[in-house]
Amino acid sequence: MNNATNILAFPADSETSHANPNAAPCTEGMPPIFRVTALDYQQEARCVRYQAHLFHDKVSLTVEWARGQPDTRLHPFCLVSPRWNIRPISHGGAIQISRLVLMEHPEPEENLFRMVPHGWVKNRELVKQAAELIDNLPRPYRFLFNAIFWSGDRFHRYCTGPSSMNAHHNYDCGNLMHSIELALWMWKSIQKAEIEGGAYFYWPVDTTNPHSDQKTIQNPKLILFDILSIFVLYSCKFYRMSDSIIFRRL
Repeated sequence: MNNATNILAFPADSETSHANPNAAPCTEGMPPIFRVTALDYQQEARCVRYQAHLFHDKVSLTVEWARGQPDTRLHPFCLVSPRWNIRPISHGGAIQISRLVLMEHPEPEENLFRMVPHGWVKNRELVKQAAELIDNLPRPYRFLFNAIFWSGDRFHRYCTGPSSMNAHHNYDCGNLMHSIELALWMWKSIQKAEIEGGAYFYWPVDTTNPHSDQKTIQNPKLILFDILSIFVLYSCKFYRMSDSIIFRRL
């Protein structure tokens, strides 16, 4: 297996390795869910020994465990929950654990942007903005967002891909940046409208351009979007083509 730096009690963006790679690790207060950024295994005489690199914005670490049979469900980018040993030990910079449990179903309380590795998005301020937007969503919308993007591969494409091929934001992470800009624009527009007397900005006519003409609704009861729910809906990548709205698969 490949050697890896274990950060254990250090922040996820720390470059400091553990002073003693064999010291007893402290697992108290660890996040319940991590994203797998790398996975390796080797077949031994009576078991399969795994090593995985796990990421959360609070802590990054390397874990090892053994199984009788290969676990084909685990793969890079998936979400997992470590099962710690009663007395955890560290060997060669990796925490020895009982196993990793694959998180197959979305958890509405989790913020997926807390588990965006640095290799996906180097602009951490962008990730921080996205995390704050999700934190402010009503629970049903957070659940919707997580249900859509619980797949690690899909969420990776969402975070790292361009927003267009030849128009604006046509570069790495452009899709994420465009979604955040639109969400912040919508939020500020609604706040401004409330201050100015209750007119509510509706969905832009051109959904790819927040600077295009807008429709305005005077009756607050008719507004379809909660503050920031526009972020969830736009994250689903709705596009207007001809006279219909289609869903673009990410």
